[in-house]
Amino acid sequence: MNPCFRSAATALALTLAVAGPVAAQPQEPWPSRQVTAIVPFPVGQGIDIMARVLTTEINRITGQPFAVMNREGAIGSIGTSAVARSKPDGYTLLIGPNTPITIAPHVLKSVPYTFDAITPVCQTFENVMAIFVKQGSPWRSLKELFDAAQAQPGKLTWGHTGLGSVPHLSMAGLLQTTTLKVQDVPFKGEVQILQLMISGELNFSASSISGMYGRGLDPLAVFADKRHPAYPDTPTVAELGYPAGVPGLNGIFVPQGTPEPVIAAIEKACRAAVESESFTSSAARFRQTPAFLGSADFTRRLRNDYEAKGKLVRELGIKQDGN
Repeated sequence: MNPCFRSAATALALTLAVAGPVAAQPQEPWPSRQVTAIVPFPVGQGIDIMARVLTTEINRITGQPFAVMNREGAIGSIGTSAVARSKPDGYTLLIGPNTPITIAPHVLKSVPYTFDAITPVCQTFENVMAIFVKQGSPWRSLKELFDAAQAQPGKLTWGHTGLGSVPHLSMAGLLQTTTLKVQDVPFKGEVQILQLMISGELNFSASSISGMYGRGLDPLAVFADKRHPAYPDTPTVAELGYPAGVPGLNGIFVPQGTPEPVIAAIEKACRAAVESESFTSSAARFRQTPAFLGSADFTRRLRNDYEAKGKLVRELGIKQDGN
């Protein structure tokens, strides 16, 4: 054989010998090192607390550490954008609610990502809203409250945590089905709402059960299709003939392009964590509702919410600059 051809053949054989096993190597199991979890809301909020409970449990299940980082701002879109731009390898996760994914793109003038830039991996819990009045209020039912509003057009006031927030859109969507005229007052947080409710300066609010439970308020109706364990005697708005609304849908998300085996591994760990005694007991303590959904079902639910929220926001004419 020509020495040149012999050398070329030898080189090719060596190349194939090296390349073959490399190509056949399986992807490293997830997780094989520390995972960064970005929470797009401030430290200490219920979303942050539940995210830390979740990551602690996944750490116990997988044996790998999780570093939780808070990147709040612009209805959660700042932290969400950071995850959307990250390497799609399963080592940077978004843990939080649906707000920056199904609401922010419609409410803000612009966000640096699209709905499809973030892949939902699993739903972990639902943050349910309710209509509250001060304890001792003359209104003991939603009908009595609405009758009072009908008799005093434009006089009653209600509070929420900002234009485009889940509580705001839940109540605004319900009011759209009525002829009532009431004044909505946006606030930065539920603490302010609570103070003004107790003082009597606000007549009612649309607020989270987790934030208002045990604080001197009574619920008149729950925004859900089934009653909440914290208030088993309180009807849902659906029972009263109104749209049920959608609660805050919390879960784990990854950047678009994350390999399917990695998504499946995260989903498996997520399910085990959500079903753990540690997570369920923490959820009960904070009046949250554990509700696992896998990637396909969670994606479908979020897409439906994205479309419904877009329609509602357009009808209400809401638009913010994101500051």
